[in-house]
Amino acid sequence: MAPFYLVKGPFGMKIWNETDPVSGNTVALKIGAWEDKALQTIWMDGRPHPSKNAPHDRGGFTTGEWQGSTLVTYTTHVKAGALRRNGVPNSDQATIEAHFIRHGDILTVLEIIDDPIYLTEPELISKSFQPDPNSMSPVGPPCVAGYEGIPEGKVPHYLPGTNPSIDELTKFYGIPREAILGGAETMYPEYRKKLREKFVRHEKCSQNCGAPAAPPAQVPASTGQASR
Repeated sequence: MAPFYLVKGPFGMKIWNETDPVSGNTVALKIGAWEDKALQTIWMDGRPHPSKNAPHDRGGFTTGEWQGSTLVTYTTHVKAGALRRNGVPNSDQATIEAHFIRHGDILTVLEIIDDPIYLTEPELISKSFQPDPNSMSPVGPPCVAGYEGIPEGKVPHYLPGTNPSIDELTKFYGIPREAILGGAETMYPEYRKKLREKFVRHEKCSQNCGAPAAPPAQVPASTGQASR
């Protein structure tokens, strides 16, 4: 996952600094890795971001500066991935502006994620952290390889135009495709006017809404013996 997983993931934050051995100045801040989040380095020495053709990795390339008591960072060169596991993806052109704001023993991280490929407007998300006196593992438990039912060398996929589930959401909820793929515009109340003539309300569901139908009742087979 890209560095924005810091505020989206279900784990804490371990942060430390690296100093110049001669001057004692902070060269970089490090935010620890986790199972599916790479180590993030925040360069504080004023170095520029590399060329857009430079390698993109899970940790991205981040520079930071202090604006008063707030640390502001800017991240580029992230790998393509997903903003949420079951939601909008992110491209390798995504950028992240993060603000680390401290209030007493509470540290709030506000991230502004911009992606010209998948987002029609920036996404803002924040998360607050509090110091933990207990020791925290810098990484998660090791991954254990297991057989998931797919032969080695085979990648499950659908060819273009053959995915049978492509209209599952639109048919189940009766929502037009343009409302699902319409971006930020669809979040605002005014969009109801645009959708009014296309949306057909389904009948109210009273039970087993969205769940598979219950299997038919099993009738016990007769044993041929008379009951006493």
